[in-house]
Amino acid sequence: MFRFLEADMVNVFYSFRGEHPEMQHVEVQTSHYHDAIDLIDKYPWREEVALFEEHGEGGGLFFTVGDEDDKYACFQLVPTEPDKGLLCFWLVLDKGFLGIFGKKTINTPFEEVSISEAKSKIKPLFNYSIEQLYECHKKS
Repeated sequence: MFRFLEADMVNVFYSFRGEHPEMQHVEVQTSHYHDAIDLIDKYPWREEVALFEEHGEGGGLFFTVGDEDDKYACFQLVPTEPDKGLLCFWLVLDKGFLGIFGKKTINTPFEEVSISEAKSKIKPLFNYSIEQLYECHKKS
C-alpha cells in the first residue's frame, strides 16, 4: 500500500473522492513538517465525512517514515467530523525472531482527536528517529 522511504523523508499518502465518484490516491514525500500541515489543511474534511456517510467508505491520511521490510512508524488519520478525526499510531522497531521473540512494536488504538491535535501528534515523525519514537511511545 505504501512505499517507505529513507529515514529523513516522511511519506504522506492520502485518499479522497473530491469531485470524482472513485477514490483518488495521492502520495507525497517530504522532509518538511509544514508540507504535511498544508496537506492536512487542504484535505476536504467536510466533503469526505459526508461521502463516507453516503458511500460507507471514505478517505484518510497516512504519514509514514522508514521501511516496511525493516523498521518504520506510521500515523493514520481518518476523518469523522469536519474538524475531528480518528488517529492511530503503529511502529515496528524490531519484528523479532519468528515475529515473537525480541519483538519491539507499538500499536495504539484509534483515538478521536481534533485536527490541531493530530498535527501536533505527527510532528515527531519529522524530528525524531524511529528508535527515539519507540522510546517516547513505549513509556506512554
